[in-house]
Amino acid sequence: CEISKKGLGANRAEKNLTAFIDWMENDLNIILGVDYSLARDIFGGNSKSRSMIKLGAGKKKILAAAMGTAWDILHAKMSRNKKQLSFLLNDKVYPVFVTKDQILSELISPKVNSYEKSGISQLSRLQTSNSPLSYSDDFMKYLNERLEKIGLERMGKNASVDTEKVKSIIKILEDNLDH
Repeated sequence: CEISKKGLGANRAEKNLTAFIDWMENDLNIILGVDYSLARDIFGGNSKSRSMIKLGAGKKKILAAAMGTAWDILHAKMSRNKKQLSFLLNDKVYPVFVTKDQILSELISPKVNSYEKSGISQLSRLQTSNSPLSYSDDFMKYLNERLEKIGLERMGKNASVDTEKVKSIIKILEDNLDH
C-alpha cells in the first residue's frame, strides 16, 4: 500500500516492484516468494490481485483485507511444507489446502521448473505464464538474475529476522495508511 501511493500505472510498475524487493532485502532481510509474486502481480497491473489488499480503500478495509490475505498465505505455505509440519507435529502428515479463491490458488501453485535445497534453504525457479504485461523483457531478465543472485548468496544461511524491527515497520506502515 505504501509503495502504491506513488502510483500504480504501467509507467511505475518496474520502479514499484524494485522498491518492494529492496524493502524485503534491506529492511526485512528476507525474500518471500509468494509475497514477491503477489507484489509482482499488483504492481504489474493485475486488478484481481490488487483486490486482495483492497488498494484505494480506507484504512480499516485495507487492514482487514491485508490480515485476511496474510492468514491465507500463511495457511497455504504451511500446507505446502509437509516435512516441517510432520516435524512440528512429530507425526507424518499429508496436508491439503483447499480454497475457492482463484487468485490465491494461482498465487500459491506456480509451476516449479527447478529448485535447489541446502540445509534449511530452498531456491525455486518458477515458470509463470500469467506474468503481467507491464514489465519489459529486459526488466524481467534483470529481476530474475537479481533474485537468483540473492537466493544463491543466502542459500544455506539461517535467516535472521529482527521481530522488534518488523513490529516497528508494521506500526509505521499502518500509521501511514491515515495519510
